[in-house]
Amino acid sequence: MPLKPCIRVFTLQALGNSILAFPVVNALKENCEIELHLMNLTGFEFYRDLNLGIKLVLYRHTSELIFKNRTKCDFAVSLYPNWKRELFALLCASSRQKLSFWDEDYPLSRVVPWDKIKREPVHDLENNWKIVEKLNSDASYSDLASLFAKAKERKVSLHPTSSSRYKFYPQKFWVNLIQYFHSQNLEINVFCGESKEEQDFCDEILGLSNTNAKMRLFKGMSFNSVMQTIASSQVFIGLDSALAHLAAFLDIPVVVLWSFGDYTRIYPYGSDVHIYLPEERRKIKRFVFGHLKEYKSYGDSLKRADVQDIVRILEKEKKEDFLIFSKFKKPVKVYLF
Repeated sequence: MPLKPCIRVFTLQALGNSILAFPVVNALKENCEIELHLMNLTGFEFYRDLNLGIKLVLYRHTSELIFKNRTKCDFAVSLYPNWKRELFALLCASSRQKLSFWDEDYPLSRVVPWDKIKREPVHDLENNWKIVEKLNSDASYSDLASLFAKAKERKVSLHPTSSSRYKFYPQKFWVNLIQYFHSQNLEINVFCGESKEEQDFCDEILGLSNTNAKMRLFKGMSFNSVMQTIASSQVFIGLDSALAHLAAFLDIPVVVLWSFGDYTRIYPYGSDVHIYLPEERRKIKRFVFGHLKEYKSYGDSLKRADVQDIVRILEKEKKEDFLIFSKFKKPVKVYLF
């Protein structure tokens, strides 16, 4: 029996990007020996807890890309075109063939000396799937739902924070939302990141809501426990974050509260996804980081968020303003406010 080709996959950025790589990694492992190289400890824990039978390599610093890439591999693949670390990783990789994406918005991705795939204006996951097609894999698309099939319980999962303070919706919005779910006799799990700013924000909304809501810190929870909790929830409501992507892959209803970012390319990819989008963000898909004045202007638009809109979305009484169509999932419904 011939040996399976070895593929080294680089996804060296934030947790959300590591999670979005899952369908591609899961498809490739059917016919290939996979090495998944990450530079995010939580992303590493996510794949470790899934126990997919693939080799995981964690980098603590960019310089380690030079020393941990010396073993030979048939293919080295980068999932994103616009980050220098991934391109540097391919440069360092010892492999017979190298494959990456190029994007018109990122000139550096166009001049690298290896095979390239043009990145189209579709979801990141659908672009990444081109690697599966390029390597002639006949694997079908699958996500996490089949791994965590679990009866839904009378509980909801909320995620009011993210790594960027500018994504936060007002405390009053969250207090009202928690009180609504409390009135429905639902168990309320509030997921919170590890930073002091995130924990203080969650502490304040839980104190103001005066309900039975429980705050769950990522620190101290296994990723498997996080996935089990979300998978058994009736709905996930949260900001544009890694947990929203995770919830969508688990195929539970997801309402993502958008702020900035390209909602057409990085929306949560699931079968029952709803985007709550500020009106002024509809035509501005890309965001230039570093523009603090523009960041702060989103705080004003987020103050318009209305819990009754979310309730009407959940009860299927609110009509979407438009749809975003996906290759593997049902259309995403977008609601402007």
